[in-house]
This record gives sequence, structure tokens and C-alpha cells, in this order.
Amino acid sequence: MENGYAEQWNGLLKNHFIPTIKYQNLENLTEEIKKITYFYNNERKQEQLGWQTPVQYETYIGTLLEKQKPVKRLYNFEDPKR
Repeated sequence: MENGYAEQWNGLLKNHFIPTIKYQNLENLTEEIKKITYFYNNERKQEQLGWQTPVQYETYIGTLLEKQKPVKRLYNFEDPKR
């Protein structure tokens, strides 16, 4: 998985949101996806982000000094169990 956030978003969009949309044409579908994207990024709070929306979390991270920003290690190359 190259980008966990993008993979999660694409899965939600494909499997949960698009099947619920009533649309007549590509333009209408595009507008509905824009609304869903706005909702997801600006209104839907997420547990992994401390019950903040993605926009709120990015704003918060932007206020931190570099050494205060959270670091998520994706893989431990020094783990002898690998």
C-alpha cells in the first residue's frame, strides 16, 4: 500500500458512497462526489485523528514545530523477527 489515506478514501468512495448516489449523467455524478469529498474532509470526524476532521488535523499539525509533529514508522528495518 503506497498511500494508506488514498487507499482508504478510494475504498469508501467506491464501496460505500457511490452506490448510494442517484445520478443522471457524469456532470451530476461529479458534483455529488465533490459534495461527498467536502463532507469527508471537513465534517466527518475520525477516531484516528483524535476525533477531528482531516482538515482540522492538518491545521493542527501545521501549528506544531517540526520536532513536535507525530511520526508514524511504517516499517522497522531493525526488527530481528522480519
